[in-house]
Amino acid sequence: NSYLCPAGQQLNYGGHNARNRTHVYIGTRKRCGGCAQKAQCTSSPLKYLAIHMHEPARQRARDLVNTPAFANRTAAKKEGGSAVRGTEESDRTASLALA
Repeated sequence: NSYLCPAGQQLNYGGHNARNRTHVYIGTRKRCGGCAQKAQCTSSPLKYLAIHMHEPARQRARDLVNTPAFANRTAAKKEGGSAVRGTEESDRTASLALA
């Protein structure tokens, strides 16, 4: 288990932090010391990177926010309509059952 930095260097797996729900990856001074992309990396002398255990799912959600389908669903919800096909009927049935 390892992580590749933007420069293509391998950061070793340092363990799992259950409290923060992160996986920790550590780079060495030997690998990271003379890196040309050091400015894009963490500024600490010890290259310590903590990535949330659900980061892949979080990134997919961020990517979906920028799609036209997400914009259409958001607009439908703001107009008071149902964003999911077929739920209009079940919403009406549920409101009749409550009456």
